[in-house]
Amino acid sequence: MKRGLVCRPTKFEFVKFLFLPILVYLFAVVSPIFVGIYFSFTNWAGGKKIKLIGFENYATLVKDRDFWNAFLNNLQIIAICLVGQMLLGLIIAILLNSSYLRLRNVYRFVIFFPVILSGVVVGYLWLIVYNGQFGLLNAFLELIGRSDWIRMWLDDPKIVVNSISMTYVWQFVGLNVVIFLASLQNISPDILEAAELDGASGMKKVRYITMPLMMNTVKVAALLTISGNMKIFDQIWMMTRGGPGTASTVLAIHAYKMSFMGMKLGYGATISIGIMLLSLVLVLVFNVLLRSEKYE
Repeated sequence: MKRGLVCRPTKFEFVKFLFLPILVYLFAVVSPIFVGIYFSFTNWAGGKKIKLIGFENYATLVKDRDFWNAFLNNLQIIAICLVGQMLLGLIIAILLNSSYLRLRNVYRFVIFFPVILSGVVVGYLWLIVYNGQFGLLNAFLELIGRSDWIRMWLDDPKIVVNSISMTYVWQFVGLNVVIFLASLQNISPDILEAAELDGASGMKKVRYITMPLMMNTVKVAALLTISGNMKIFDQIWMMTRGGPGTASTVLAIHAYKMSFMGMKLGYGATISIGIMLLSLVLVLVFNVLLRSEKYE
């Protein structure tokens, strides 16, 4: 039987098939960035009246305490999610990858299910959990005799960001589980068997064999966590509206309030550009730090 010939597509065919996707990408992703950059140099407050004001909005942004406080809230949520989502996701993935565990597919579905829920639904569910008077969490603490642990979880400025962070850990830990499971299943069983013959078992096998082989996957999951938590909005808006005061305000909520509640659309565009630049800086810094790791 003769093997079929593989024909390379011509340049025209490449252009023909890629033209529409590239056009959609330019329209939906690239053009809004340039439109936002343009409006960030204006004092647009809605309507047809637009006046160019140069770098005035950016000078205001640098001095905007609410912007930088919101950025710190984003960083706090990122730090908690990096530890919570990644560590829990890795532990659960290792357990689900074990050959001794039964009903693994059921557990995978249950853990991944929160990922497919919308942020509004998740926010509403956790409102029921965190409610200061009728919430499930305080009721549970009272039931087990720990009334001294009862808090106003969403009304205390000192703990509101931590409380909100737990909702993101709960919702997206399943995504990290799926990513880590895919990586674990790509590790050759021969390597693990050879390690066991050499005396490595349990935590030693995880530390010296599994983790080094998974480092690239861990880095990708960490970058996804950082970039995802720089644009969070819906859950926090549903639960606290950025309150009490500005205690749980993140960058996206600050941009929304300035743009549509304060009707400073030009300044809101400036904040959006600031979010994009800070996100790029965080990702670049994280990439530089990762290059110094010994597992490349």
